[in-house]
Amino acid sequence: MTRHWDEILSGEHRVIEKVLTVLVDEAKKLAGKGEKDKNSQERVVKCLDFLGTFMDKCHNMKEEKILFPRLEQRGIPKQGGPIGVMLMEHEKERELLSTIKENLDVSNWDSVLRESEGIAELVKDHVWKEDDTLYPMGKRVLSETDPGKLVTGFEEIEKELGKGIHEKYEELAEKLVKETALEPLVRNLSVDVLGNILDTIPVEVTFIDNEDVLRYFNKENEKKLFARPRAAIGRKVQKCHPQKSLAKVNQLLDDFRSGRKDVAEFWIDSKGRKIHIRYFAVRDANGYYLGTMEVVQDITEIKKIESEKRLI
Repeated sequence: MTRHWDEILSGEHRVIEKVLTVLVDEAKKLAGKGEKDKNSQERVVKCLDFLGTFMDKCHNMKEEKILFPRLEQRGIPKQGGPIGVMLMEHEKERELLSTIKENLDVSNWDSVLRESEGIAELVKDHVWKEDDTLYPMGKRVLSETDPGKLVTGFEEIEKELGKGIHEKYEELAEKLVKETALEPLVRNLSVDVLGNILDTIPVEVTFIDNEDVLRYFNKENEKKLFARPRAAIGRKVQKCHPQKSLAKVNQLLDDFRSGRKDVAEFWIDSKGRKIHIRYFAVRDANGYYLGTMEVVQDITEIKKIESEKRLI
């Protein structure tokens, strides 16, 4: 299925953000006194190569040569508008990349870190402006034929760089991320905040580990569709189900554990309500089975939704 122009650009944003995180993390290891790790130095060089080619020559050029001129034709001004701001920030990105490379050449690692943090912060703000403001604005003003022409233009930019260059740098980004093991975003949250988030989401969540032991459920102190007593924590899930359903429960868990399945879903009618029940195999980045998550949701009102109700 052909992706929309804004999906292509936003997808590239996500890759760029990860590489910038790797750049900062590796620069931190090299700053200050002490022995400099050769692997970190090599990763910094690879990050700068990625940013100079994928971010600037590929992503930014798709905007500067293809998207921005088309948006101008459709009435979004270059001067005094978001396009002008984006162009100025592209230039600032190039300046920072150049400065980082200069400091890298003379092994000024403290400056490499400072400028790496600077470009990471700049790009973080930049992509937010594009994803949240400019791209939605563009979708409102573009004609019916413009999206296809934009995608075709993007493809021409990639051809100019050389066959397979885009894929090569996406693979490089993936390799850098795997090598450095980026900190999971959840570590930005305290247990208290995470717990309250899980209690706020409009679904009931239960998790059993890879040994079929019940480890967690949310909304403990609220009325639930499927009641869960605290005493069930630490018990085998098989002891929480009636005998007649054990065969199906065990089959589902075996399918998840073996990798034959990743998702299973059911729905039932209960007291005039439609209840949607889903099971998901939870796996780590290497595909290792960590356990099973059950998600229960009352979808009665959701099924009634028609037309649209927009926030803005």
